[in-house]
Amino acid sequence: PEIQSLGHTQYITLAYPELAEIDPESEQDVQLDVRLADQPSASFYKHSCCPLNEEYYRIIEDIIDEIIEVVRPHQYVHMGHDEVYQIGVCPKCRKQTPAALFAIHVNRIHDYLAQKGYKMMIWSDMLQPVTKYETSSAASELPKDITMLDFIWYFHPELDLEDNLLSQKFPVVMG
Repeated sequence: PEIQSLGHTQYITLAYPELAEIDPESEQDVQLDVRLADQPSASFYKHSCCPLNEEYYRIIEDIIDEIIEVVRPHQYVHMGHDEVYQIGVCPKCRKQTPAALFAIHVNRIHDYLAQKGYKMMIWSDMLQPVTKYETSSAASELPKDITMLDFIWYFHPELDLEDNLLSQKFPVVMG
């Protein structure tokens, strides 16, 4: 099963807006017509959760527990972690780097799954150096038993980007 965490978490932030990773100074009360094509999704929902908010971990761990109970995965739980558009912008997070915040979150979820006897998979785009994200250096802080699902190759088909992950000793599956 895949459980979106950190990014693509509007399913959480719509119910718990206080958990969203937002810069309150840049928030505007703008009414958008979400029926219009090509609206950037981050303009009408809060895309990411704050990785330093303890209440968020209570909720995501409860979701993990329920998915494990219902799905009963054999070995892995896929925890998303792709396309985290907002990170390091809320008052709790802005003093840390995006890479440090990403590592904090991945490590905490990894450890939670490990306590339950599961391995973790995540999308690897946030760890590739060819993206706009400022999180690629977090790879050195992550456990090497996390399976990376690499899909970022389509941005740069001329590069063997999986080698970036393989050289850091991660197992890689093309996603």
